[in-house]
Amino acid sequence: MTPWHKLWSHQVDIATGAPEVIARRVAMMYEPGAMWSTDQWLESQRMVLEKWEAAWRSWWATYAGASLPRLTTPMLTDWTRMMTPGMTTRSVRTANRALAPVSSRVKSNAKRLRSKRKA
Repeated sequence: MTPWHKLWSHQVDIATGAPEVIARRVAMMYEPGAMWSTDQWLESQRMVLEKWEAAWRSWWATYAGASLPRLTTPMLTDWTRMMTPGMTTRSVRTANRALAPVSSRVKSNAKRLRSKRKA
């Protein structure tokens, strides 16, 4: 899979999965008597922790990807020197690394919440 296709795939996963996850969680919150149930409380806590973890992993992937090509002082004054043919590929790969944790969380949450609803 090319870096561009993987980037598109991550974006589509997030764009289609996140609204479903949000809708399912909101529907769970508005079920009668479910607001303060143990299951709902645990789901809310899990939601917050998963967002923190995905954000942390994305930040770390972005930091690691951005620090791979070391910048020297002359490059900071002339940004056109940094635009090499491989720069686009490195940028797309960094974006893929940043979106991968979010995409995987969205897909797993949608799958888990779908099965929870059927049970």
